[in-house]
Amino acid sequence: MSPKREDGEALRRFSVKVPDAYPELLADLMALPSRARPERLRTLALIGLMALRGGVASHAPAQAAALPLDAGLQEQRLRLLSAIGSGE
Repeated sequence: MSPKREDGEALRRFSVKVPDAYPELLADLMALPSRARPERLRTLALIGLMALRGGVASHAPAQAAALPLDAGLQEQRLRLLSAIGSGE
């Protein structure tokens, strides 16, 4: 039986062993104070669950539209494109 909080909800405790096979995770956790590590693990676990369920973007955001060129630069761009045969 799990211990209960004052509001009656059961507390769940887990012992987590992070093997040396995850050096980035170990370094990240060891850089934190020991009392901050459980919250960091919970946060990372939630991010992982969201990624598995499709709730996290798995690709880079769309590239922003290019800024408009002034007339002189636009003319030079078109000249260069025609010189390389782009014909744009």
